[in-house]
Amino acid sequence: GANRYCVAFTYVDGDKREYMPKFTQTKGDFPEILEGVLQQYSADELRVMQMYADNEIVLNSAKVKNILKKNKMPNMRNSCEYEPWQNPAERPLRTYEASTRYFTERAFADPEEGERYWPYCYVQAANVYNARNSTTEGHIKHLRVPFCLAFAKVPNTYRDTKFSAQAEKCMHLGFATSKHGYLLEVLEGPRAGRIITSSQVKFREKVFPRNMPNAPQEHTHDNDPNQTITYIWSDIHHTQLDDP
Repeated sequence: GANRYCVAFTYVDGDKREYMPKFTQTKGDFPEILEGVLQQYSADELRVMQMYADNEIVLNSAKVKNILKKNKMPNMRNSCEYEPWQNPAERPLRTYEASTRYFTERAFADPEEGERYWPYCYVQAANVYNARNSTTEGHIKHLRVPFCLAFAKVPNTYRDTKFSAQAEKCMHLGFATSKHGYLLEVLEGPRAGRIITSSQVKFREKVFPRNMPNAPQEHTHDNDPNQTITYIWSDIHHTQLDDP
């Protein structure tokens, strides 16, 4: 379920005041990612667009220079050595890193396990920043707490009978960028370990499945046979939770 990426690039649209994080396995993929980002802009916008880097060789390679030249863009501008504050991309990187520390320390009992999910933290931080600071209209009411417990509707294909469970236990990873739905890591059932996208989700935003026992320690119910059973989890101060 953890990511396979090890490098993050961020693009800062100064006019719209938007952060655009991109991820890859190697820095060598940067020219291809750059071309994909530049396709979002018109020729007139590209001619006045100034790009900044921090002296990385791959960010100043011949491939990158050719891309800038092809689009009639200004040459790449680099920050001075050991002076990252000259690079406008450093501020969003600090925002990403601070958010990642907060999200993972709260949601994971094992810090090393949490660190593997850092790209999802970056995207969540960018979504919130863009909604609150972008010049384009945005909202955050669709966002949910990263890595909280979620229950997604089970497709009929994965249900043996009509009496099979209608929801599967998941961990929320964030709002999808390519579909109108939520990214989830399935924790139980035939799809355990898979990353899925669903819009039919119920969230428990104060419960973090990777920072609590894997199963309820006890359950209670009244004498009424029709009373819904609720489970109690010891590490959330015995707060009762409604059934999903």
